[in-house]
Amino acid sequence: MESMSACGVGDAAARGVGGAPGGAGRWAVGAVCGGLVYYHCVVRRASAVSLAADVLLVLLCSLSILGLLFRHLHISCVLPPLAPSSLFTPLYPMNFTGP
Repeated sequence: MESMSACGVGDAAARGVGGAPGGAGRWAVGAVCGGLVYYHCVVRRASAVSLAADVLLVLLCSLSILGLLFRHLHISCVLPPLAPSSLFTPLYPMNFTGP
């Protein structure tokens, strides 16, 4: 029996039955990203710091435009409250008794 993930998609569909999961998509994303890095660093003769700054600027602008669009269309994203993850559990013990 296949288990269902949080999205309601079975494991077989997530694995991509019949082939490698996302093989063509990964190649396409890799080719586009590689081409953009090549253009930025080789053709424009810009530094990697400039590339990182440009990527950060594009991400921030995209998130702000999406935020304005969501606010305009009255779309709300309900997020669960933050809980300590297993990574930070040793730093923040729940049952601290003190010295």
